[in-house]
Amino acid sequence: LDGQDNSYSGMAVRYRKHLIDHGILTKRKGSEDYFLNIKLLCGVQKQSLFFNSVYKMTGFSDALGIAKELKECGIDQMGLALSGWGKGGWDALPTNLKAEGKLGGAGGLNKLAEYCSSENIPLSLDVDAIMADERTGKFNKRTNAVRNYFGESLTDKNGDRYILDACDVMPRLLKSFHKAHQGTGINLLTVGELVIPDCRNGDVSTRADIISAYSDFMKEAAK
Repeated sequence: LDGQDNSYSGMAVRYRKHLIDHGILTKRKGSEDYFLNIKLLCGVQKQSLFFNSVYKMTGFSDALGIAKELKECGIDQMGLALSGWGKGGWDALPTNLKAEGKLGGAGGLNKLAEYCSSENIPLSLDVDAIMADERTGKFNKRTNAVRNYFGESLTDKNGDRYILDACDVMPRLLKSFHKAHQGTGINLLTVGELVIPDCRNGDVSTRADIISAYSDFMKEAAK
């Protein structure tokens, strides 16, 4: 490849031409069956000298504008998922179910939800209820955090991040989420990734108990 074609992009174009010329790559016809899933990162933690603040990446009005623009472009089948939408933004754990004010607050999120409902666009919110960080979230380490057979809390190497017992937190989460965001989908980020037994106060929640709690939660959420 010479001149401006002597680049990674030029190499990709040449390789695509090679695949087309040899019948390996064929052009697909358009289909109405395609479904576009969009995940938007809304707010993130911004570190400062004394405390963390929220930096807006994609506000709720921005998300609404994106959805409308895609609709105007002719994309009729799509779903929208928001990450870092709760108070404190992304990585504030466990997820606070109140909409972050800097992103538009409850009013902005409701407007987005109303538009999505009117246009048959599934809207869902990322929620992590199992991971908890004492620097960013509110939880009770004594009554909610998982402990091993020796009574020790399971944490990360810095001792800041904990794992919460799903049998305790999931039922309350469902009621709170349904009350605050009725009609909106929920994406449970840690469910299915962590199945940790809990041995607090001799009352053992086994892995089977945790899986059962996950399953029961899914059934209730589906209703």
